[in-house]
Amino acid sequence: MKKKTVFAALLILPMVGCANQFHGAWIADGPAPEGSPCTMNRMEFKDDATFSANAVVESRPMDMAGKWKYEWGKLKLETSDGKTREYDATVWWFKTLEMKAKHEGKTFTQKFKKEEAAS
Repeated sequence: MKKKTVFAALLILPMVGCANQFHGAWIADGPAPEGSPCTMNRMEFKDDATFSANAVVESRPMDMAGKWKYEWGKLKLETSDGKTREYDATVWWFKTLEMKAKHEGKTFTQKFKKEEAAS
């Protein structure tokens, strides 16, 4: 029984998120989800709970910045202009970020890779 519990914990571990996993820069991995009203190209999450991002919102390139928070599988981005976006977010093995958002009854999924630090 203990072996099964340990095995289950090891399988779940990469799916359990904490805010520290988000720190750093993330780059979109793959094409933008078709029909998504907001697509992120690059995001950076800082340990002071601020973020910056390069996005395409309704077909227009846009830089955004503000505050971020991660709780119970939800990533909340509040931009400096007061708009809030919420995503279901999971970090896999500290190097892949998957974000899901709903818009007009559809779910859009976007994946990101952790940007390697310059040496």
